[in-house]
Amino acid sequence: MSMLKITSGIYKNLTLTQPPESTTRPISQKVRAAIFNVLVEKITGSSVLDLYSGSGAMGIEAISRGSKKAVLVDNSPRVLSVIRKNIKQLDTRDDILVVNKDVDNFVSSCKDKFDIILIDPPYNEFTVDMVNRAANLLQYGGIIVVSRSSRINLGNTAEGLQLLFSKKYGDSQVDYIRKN
Repeated sequence: MSMLKITSGIYKNLTLTQPPESTTRPISQKVRAAIFNVLVEKITGSSVLDLYSGSGAMGIEAISRGSKKAVLVDNSPRVLSVIRKNIKQLDTRDDILVVNKDVDNFVSSCKDKFDIILIDPPYNEFTVDMVNRAANLLQYGGIIVVSRSSRINLGNTAEGLQLLFSKKYGDSQVDYIRKN
């Protein structure tokens, strides 16, 4: 297993374990830092939903930078084991909830609303429908950040969603979408 570090905040430089490469496709530290630098104005006090959590780095980064709550959703036993190991390193864990559930089932059944939703699915599982359905869990004015293959078209987002901008990083593309 390879290692990665939290880029900023109270857990800056905390080393996290990553699931085996065959299990996930992690966002690089550079891209993660860039995403949170864009979100800097919204992160403090926010509630964050991290779908397809992988190592948990995105949710832990959010907590490190001042988010009040992070919900991490994944259903791979290997991935969940790594997430729990990473969270055990933190001073407090009551602000992070790990949910062992299929993302589609979680999105369909969740009643909570979030300020920020992070969506980083396996590239071959990405659909704009996933983004549109997850948007139902977003507060008005909230942001969805989608990481996807730059070879896949985002498609048409649902009414009430506005693509703010996209940024390409190699084969990855990150889209920032606001709920109006």
